[in-house]
Amino acid sequence: MQMPRGAAASGPATVALGGVACERATAAWCARVRTLIADGHRTVDCDVRDLAGCAAAVIEALARIHLAANRSGGRIRILGADEGLLLVLGLAGLTDLLPDR
Repeated sequence: MQMPRGAAASGPATVALGGVACERATAAWCARVRTLIADGHRTVDCDVRDLAGCAAAVIEALARIHLAANRSGGRIRILGADEGLLLVLGLAGLTDLLPDR
């Protein structure tokens, strides 16, 4: 049975962000996050363990996904960030996207 759009979903959903962070992939990830939020998930966990690309492209992708979630009435959390990405997230002012922050 499919849950009606906007109905309360149980807990956060998880999206695996894998491959190279590029404009096409980012657009697809944003659409997926918007759909999950519309389906009732107010928090979407983004697993970035397999995300590749230069730091600027990765940060741009995560910032766009964050904005898409906010505009849809939800939020994202970033899971699986390595030390390098954690540093760049701090420099970009995006540490509030990490769990327990």
